[in-house]
Amino acid sequence: MSPGRRSRRDGRLIDSRPDGRGGSVVRTTGDGHRASRRPYTAPVLTLVALVLALIFLPSPWSWILVVSAAVIDLAETGAFVWWSRRRRRLTRPAVGVEDLVGRRAVAVTALVPDGQVRVQGEIWSARSRSPVGRGDAVVVLAVDGLVLEVEPEQ
Repeated sequence: MSPGRRSRRDGRLIDSRPDGRGGSVVRTTGDGHRASRRPYTAPVLTLVALVLALIFLPSPWSWILVVSAAVIDLAETGAFVWWSRRRRRLTRPAVGVEDLVGRRAVAVTALVPDGQVRVQGEIWSARSRSPVGRGDAVVVLAVDGLVLEVEPEQ
């Protein structure tokens, strides 16, 4: 979040500034307090519900409730871990310029032979062997430094 943007939750200004620990960012509100992205209400509510169950329910039912809640929690955690590993395995990471090769782009300016193209929302300098008109679709063949080698899409 850029400095000075308003938070969606309560409308207070939120500042972002480096805290000197390896480039991480500390988000603070206008009055200097840390801005929390996610309040930890779910674990606290679970603990409160378990304590209340142990205190106010009769002996066998309180333990049955606590054990069944633990089993459900472990099942949910296991399903989430399985799903996230499967998702990570099936999708290839989209990092680096190598990911641009083979992508479809649109010419922002005419490429005769040099110009600019828009790939995944970013504008790149591009070079084409054949002339390409503005707005035409192209495919990225290679990356040479900060210049993309493209050809017209067929």
